Amino acid sequence: MRVPEKAIVKCKHRNLTITRRGRGYSLKELKDAGLVNNNIHIAINKGIPVDILRDTAHIENVDKLRPIIKTIGHSKTKIAENQTNTSRDKKEKPKKEKNIHKNTIKNKRKAKGNRAAPTKKV
Repeated sequence: MRVPEKAIVKCKHRNLTITRRGRGYSLKELKDAGLVNNNIHIAINKGIPVDILRDTAHIENVDKLRPIIKTIGHSKTKIAENQTNTSRDKKEKPKKEKNIHKNTIKNKRKAKGNRAAPTKKV
């Protein structure tokens, strides 16, 4: 998988549209490109720069992201299928209960009852 270039950001200055490189892709661009459940952690782990502060979605950025996110999506679904199959195969073992001795509980109760009551000073 190739790492995409940084996103393009457009801003207007004195009736001119200026395009420059941005920090990363916005959440709307990732969603439009087809990122599953709008999960940005997947994109960050794969090396796609993400700019959370940006709200705009530019078509050029979405077109850059689509082929990359398709490859991420296919690899992600294969991993998820393998994990579900292995979890079904494993049988859950019942948890062992702790043996609590009645004597220890009774001794603790007795110890609490044997405490001397606070004395009042006269």
